[in-house]
Formats: sequence, structure tokens, C-alpha cells
Amino acid sequence: MLSCGIIQAQMPAHPRILLLSGEEEVIRKNMEAEPAWAKVHQVILTECDQIITLPSLERIQTGRRLLSVSREALRRIFYLSYAYP
Repeated sequence: MLSCGIIQAQMPAHPRILLLSGEEEVIRKNMEAEPAWAKVHQVILTECDQIITLPSLERIQTGRRLLSVSREALRRIFYLSYAYP
């Protein structure tokens, strides 16, 4: 198991979105080699088009929890950060 210091040493400086530098090229090559990856890519982009039309999330508790709002926020963040040019 890697220690936290080793992991931090391998991470590039900010800003980081979702991918490390150069990883987007690996995704492009995979999409060219395998049509299934291109299909997954298109599904993600289509979902992102729908996400950006949704209203902003609001801090509305269900009982004592905000878990559903937090999960939706993470889902949106990951999808949109993947699609960011």
C-alpha cells in the first residue's frame, strides 16, 4: 500500500479536473480502437448535455440526511469534468 506522501508526490500541480495530463489521449486511442468505448463516450456526452439544463442542486435535507443531494452532486461533477474540453 502506498503512503499518502508517495501518492501526493505523483500528483501534478493544480488545476486538475478528472484526468491526469495525457490521459485524454489514451481515451481517444481506445475509442478509435474499440467502437464500444466510442459508444460509452457518446453516452456520457449526451448525459452531460442533459445535466447542464437541470436546475442547480439545493441543500434540502431528507430527514437528517443530505446523501441523495451529495450523490447527485458527485455524479454531475464526474460527468461534467469528463466532458470538459
